[in-house]
Amino acid sequence: MAQATFMTPKQDHKSTKISPYLQSIRVACISVAVICQSAHGDALSNLEAAIMSGSTDNYLNQCFSEAGNRFDIDELLIKAVATKESSLIQNSINNAPDGSEAIGIMQIHSQWFPRIEHKFGVTRNELMDDACINIAMGAWILSQNFASHGVSWNSVGAYMAGFGKENQQMRDKYSSKVRFFFHRYKLGTRLID
Repeated sequence: MAQATFMTPKQDHKSTKISPYLQSIRVACISVAVICQSAHGDALSNLEAAIMSGSTDNYLNQCFSEAGNRFDIDELLIKAVATKESSLIQNSINNAPDGSEAIGIMQIHSQWFPRIEHKFGVTRNELMDDACINIAMGAWILSQNFASHGVSWNSVGAYMAGFGKENQQMRDKYSSKVRFFFHRYKLGTRLID
C-alpha cells in the first residue's frame, strides 16, 4: 500500500507523555464551563457549556486541532475517524456481546482503557465525559498504529479492525469510509447535501 498523505513528518512516538497536554485540555475545558453557568449558578459540563454557548463545532474543532498538532496527524483525518466511529456523537457507547465496549466520540475500545490509564492517568469516565480527552486518546491510538506499521490507510483501518491478517477486508472497508470523510473535509464540502 502506498504511503498516505495525511500526516506531517512524525516525531518520536516513544516519548508520548502528555500530562501537560492533558492539563492544558482540562484548563481549556474549565474556561469554557466558567463562561456558561446554569440558571442555578452551577458550572456546566464542558459539553453542556459548549452547546449552550453555540460553540460545539468550534470546541470540537479546537480539540481535533490540538490532538492533530500533538501527534502530527492531520486534524481532518482525526475528525474523519470520529465521523466514521460515532457520527461525531460525543457520548456514544457501543457494547459488544463479549462484554467489551467502545465509548465517546472516537469510540475508544475498552481494550485500551488499562494502557491509557497507566500511561496518561486518564480513566474510562474521563474518556466518556470529556470529548477533548477522548479525541486526544483516539489520536494517540492512531499514532501508535502509524508508529508500529507505517503511515498508511491500512494503519487507519487497524484503528477499528486491528492488524490481524484475517481482518484485512474489514480494514480496507473501514479505511475506505474514513478516506471518504477525510476527502470531503479536505474539500470543505458538506457531508449531508
